[in-house]
Amino acid sequence: MVRKRPSSVNDLRKKAESRVRNKGSGGKNGPENHDHAKLLHELNVHHEELELQNEELRMQRDKADEAIHKYSDLYTEIYDFTPVAYFSFSREGTILELNRKAYELLGAERSFLIGRNFGFFLTMDSRKIFADFLSEIFGQKKRKRCEIQVLQNRSVVYAILEGTVSEKEDKCLAMVLDITDRKMLELELEEARNTLTLALENGKIGLWQWDIAEDIMTWDQRMEEMFGITPGTFDGKPSTFESLIHEDDLPQLRILTDRALASGISMEAVYRTKEINARSSYIMSKAVVTRDGMNRPLNVTGVCFDVTSIQEGAEKHIVKLNEELLKSNEELRQFAYVASHDLQEPLRMVTSFTQLLQLQYKDKLDEKANEYISFAVEGSKRMYELLNGLLAYSRVQTRGTEFIVVSMGTIVHKVLANLRLLIDETQVKISVGKLPVIRADDSQMIQLMQNLIENSIKFCKRKPSIKISCRNDDGMWVFSVQDNGIGIEPQYFDKIFMIFQRLHLKEEYKGTGIGLALCRKIVERHGGKMWVESVSGIGSTFSFSIPGKL
Repeated sequence: MVRKRPSSVNDLRKKAESRVRNKGSGGKNGPENHDHAKLLHELNVHHEELELQNEELRMQRDKADEAIHKYSDLYTEIYDFTPVAYFSFSREGTILELNRKAYELLGAERSFLIGRNFGFFLTMDSRKIFADFLSEIFGQKKRKRCEIQVLQNRSVVYAILEGTVSEKEDKCLAMVLDITDRKMLELELEEARNTLTLALENGKIGLWQWDIAEDIMTWDQRMEEMFGITPGTFDGKPSTFESLIHEDDLPQLRILTDRALASGISMEAVYRTKEINARSSYIMSKAVVTRDGMNRPLNVTGVCFDVTSIQEGAEKHIVKLNEELLKSNEELRQFAYVASHDLQEPLRMVTSFTQLLQLQYKDKLDEKANEYISFAVEGSKRMYELLNGLLAYSRVQTRGTEFIVVSMGTIVHKVLANLRLLIDETQVKISVGKLPVIRADDSQMIQLMQNLIENSIKFCKRKPSIKISCRNDDGMWVFSVQDNGIGIEPQYFDKIFMIFQRLHLKEEYKGTGIGLALCRKIVERHGGKMWVESVSGIGSTFSFSIPGKL
C-alpha cells in the first residue's frame, strides 16, 4: 500500500531539524527533543520511499512510451503498405488521409491528393454514386458498399468502395478494392456465353443436363423440338428420354453412358429417334461428366443436334465448333468461379502480413513459431503460382493472338535469352538444329519452348544436355526437345499432360503441375499433337507437330 505523501515533506523535515537544533542549543535532552528526532527519522524514511516510488513510476512511464511508439510505428507501417487502398473523407468527399496503395491507385503523389475531392478521380457516373454513398453513410451511420470506376492514367479501374463513419472525428473511413481483373473476366465470360448462345441458335443445338443423384434430366426448348415434344412438356425422367430413342440404338447408348460414368471420359454417341411423322432423325450427343471430391459422378452435361440432313464435311465442322465452345465455356465457368470469390486479393493480404510477421518478429519468436510462419508464407506463394498457372491455362484459347508467320529459330533464340541466368548457372549444353518458319501465335510458341527447355534442365541430376531439332512428316513439322534427364516411366506418359498431375513431391522438384498441360493445350490450339518418348534414367524426348502450311 502506497502512503499518501504530505503536502510538503521537505518543509516538515526542515522544521523538524530546526526544532531539534534549537532544542539541542538550549541544552535540553528531554522527551520533546527525542520526539522531534523520531519525527525527523520517519520523515527521512518516508522521503526515501517516495523517491523509490517516483523512480519506479518514471521507469514504467518510459516503458509505456516506448511500447506506444513501437506499436504506433508498426500500425503506420501496416497501414501504409497493406495491399488495400484506404482513405478517409470529409462529408463533402475531400480526401483527408490515405495510404500508399491509395495514392498508387489514383496515380498521384500524396501531397497532391490531400485536400482534393475524391470525385475528381472518378468517371461521371461514379461521381453521383460517390455523392449518394457519402449522403447515406453520414445520414444513416451505417456501413455501405458500392461499385465505382476510378480514372487512372487514361484507363478505367473497376473497384469496390466500402466505408463507415467515424462519429468521433466526423469523417468517413473507407477502403477501395481493385476488381478490374474480375470485371474483365466477367465481361469475357458474358461474351463467351453470347457467342455460345448464338452458335446454339444458328446450329439448332440443344442443351441438357442429367442430375444423377436426383435422377432428373433438364432440357432446353431446342431439345424438346428435336425429339418432337411440345415445348414445356418434358417431365425430366430419364425413362421418358429413353422411350424416345429407337429400340435398336438404345443398348449401345446405355453402354456408352455407363462407360463415361465409370471412367470420367467424355461421351459421344449417334443414335436414331423413334419415328416422328413417319421418319427417324439422327441425333448426335456429346457430354462431359462432373465428379465430386471422391471421384463420384455428380451430373452429366451435354449437347444434342440433329445430323440427319447434314453432309459429312459440315457435320465435322459443327462437331469441332461445338467441342471448342463447350470446352471453352466450361473452362471459363470454372475459372470464373474461382476468381469471382476474390481469391487473389485476400491471398495477397495473407502473404503480406505473414511476411511482415516473419520480418518483424523473427528474432522474438521461438523456432516452432518461425517454422509455422515459414509454412504459411510458402503455402501462400504456392497458391499464387497455382492461380497464375490456372489463369494462363484458361487463357490459351480466349487470350491467344492471331497466327502470323514466325521463325522458330528466332523463337528459340528469344527463349535462350530469357533463360540465360539458368543456363549459365546449370552449365547446360544446348544444341539447336535448323528450324522452319511456321504460322503460329509467337507469344505462345515462346511459352511452349521455354516450358520444355526449363523442364529438361529441372528434371536432370547430372550436367544437362539438350538437343532441339525438327523434321517434316507428311506436311507436318515435328519439333523435338531431347534431354538426358531422369526420364519417365511409360505408364505416366499420358498423366504428365494432365493439369495439376505431378509425378514427384514438390520438395523434390518445384512446380505447379500445369506446365505440360499448358504446352499440350497450346499445340492443340495450333492444330497439332504432343507426345513424349522416354527411358527412365536415360532421358526424354518431347515432340509436337505443327501444320506446315503457311
